[in-house]
Amino acid sequence: MTKKWYEKPHRVSKNKNVEMKSESDEYGLKQLHNDNREGIFIYKEKAYGRSIFRREWIDWEPKNIFDVGSYRGGDSLRFSLWFPSAQIYSFEGCPGNYEEVIKTKSLVKNMNSYNYIVSDKVEIMDFHQWQINEKDGPGTNWSGPEIRYHGSIYPPAKMVFHNFKHLSPIEKTQVQSTTIDKFCDDHQIKEIDMIHIDAEGAGYEIITGMNKILPKLIFIERENRHLFQGKKTGDNELIKLLNNRGYKIKYSLHNDILLEKII
Repeated sequence: MTKKWYEKPHRVSKNKNVEMKSESDEYGLKQLHNDNREGIFIYKEKAYGRSIFRREWIDWEPKNIFDVGSYRGGDSLRFSLWFPSAQIYSFEGCPGNYEEVIKTKSLVKNMNSYNYIVSDKVEIMDFHQWQINEKDGPGTNWSGPEIRYHGSIYPPAKMVFHNFKHLSPIEKTQVQSTTIDKFCDDHQIKEIDMIHIDAEGAGYEIITGMNKILPKLIFIERENRHLFQGKKTGDNELIKLLNNRGYKIKYSLHNDILLEKII
């Protein structure tokens, strides 16, 4: 009997000294576990970056999920497969990454993608980019190109490139920005079940631009003002803003926070 693709051995680590173990979960998605860290997501024989978001954190049938700063669309793909009746809205500002998001989108029917910056303004904004050289860096067991990209509305602090030699700045570009309020008005969206925000220091601005529709859950990357030039808000200001919007921390993780709306 021929094994299904997710039952076959699959190794994406380039480090032969790292023992990789695989397993299939109940959603038909294979995870690779490296030293008990969060799994690498594999779909259609392609590996996507790690995520620590868990399916059981959404214990109802969601209608709309927003993924802001979707990178190459790995989390958007997870959400699409976990919740096939929901609409997934995937936002990525980096043009190079957005090309990969489009490819990911083609794998499912309920994923919508937008090459937008999400912030507290609706305008053309400077988008500061940097590249990650997998050969020189610690790597993430990504099976795609060795050169990958990140970006932010804030330029990285000089110490970032000094301390992390596998990162190097590239020319900034300009990208259209929108707010959650504006996007929902334009697309006639009346509710958001969950928003996932991984926007390289722009989380505070994204929440500031979200006033009319407040999601049931927010899963957001922690903020460190010292990593970006001109960044004036950090974790304390971000959590205070969310508390004022009626959110309470449900899980506090190393790099991320899960909050639920209680008011």
